[in-house]
Amino acid sequence: MISTLVRTFYSRVRADELLGPVFAERIADWEAHFRLLTDFWHGVTLLSGRYHGQPMRAHLRLPIEGRHFDRWL
Repeated sequence: MISTLVRTFYSRVRADELLGPVFAERIADWEAHFRLLTDFWHGVTLLSGRYHGQPMRAHLRLPIEGRHFDRWL
């Protein structure tokens, strides 16, 4: 279910006129990114320990503003 949720949500993000370009410029391998996102949300929701990364560090470099975050939510 988590994988389906991640794929559905990010397919909408990729098609979004504001958010899509931010992702398109940075993610070449969406299958790998889907696996990473699924592991992250699996860890957050089920405390599985499957994700071993630093999401804040990765996102600090992005050219995003409050309007991007508002749309993402």
